[in-house]
Amino acid sequence: LAGIPDHRRRVYAAMVRSVDRSVGRVLQALRDEGLEDNTIVIITSDHGESLGEHGLLQHSASLYRQEIHVPLIVWGAGMPEGRVIDTPVSTTALPSTILQLLDANDGTFPSQPLTKLFGGNVPPGWAQPISEVAQFAGAAEQNPTTYGEMKSVVGDQLQYMVHEEFGEALYNWRDDPQETNNLADDPASATALDASKSYLEEMVGAPIFK
Repeated sequence: LAGIPDHRRRVYAAMVRSVDRSVGRVLQALRDEGLEDNTIVIITSDHGESLGEHGLLQHSASLYRQEIHVPLIVWGAGMPEGRVIDTPVSTTALPSTILQLLDANDGTFPSQPLTKLFGGNVPPGWAQPISEVAQFAGAAEQNPTTYGEMKSVVGDQLQYMVHEEFGEALYNWRDDPQETNNLADDPASATALDASKSYLEEMVGAPIFK
């Protein structure tokens, strides 16, 4: 929350405390009912939130990391305790993951189950998460999505973003988590940018914007 005004930090902290208490009540209810050994609990969200970074507020304003990076906690009997996985993943993998945990994955959902990462290794060809946001004409004038739709792909180190009017951006989200240093025009990043663009075109089709 570096650089966020104090009043927004306090509101954010209060919301986190509220969610934490609510999750605690759910877990305690499972224990009280004797269900904790027969239940999988997944905690996640549908979007992040901008709290002033890049001059933006709320969500659906952009595809900066603050708006697409969400918590993902999988808890239950048989889960690898304390394991933290820093490989970028997508919540679209949750249906196949749940079925895999239930020994019922029949391939109905094509996404790779996250259980493949539980061992600590990333399988070859692991899918990079894709994000898309539509244009919201008439929204705040500082929002990129006011002027067009956006798409992005997040790799192990880089996020490639493209706006249908404003063009491309490339950020090293590991070294630059606030995404303030756009590498799109850096000759040293040209190969990585082209690779990310090609991957996005492969996933969503070319041209990227129809």
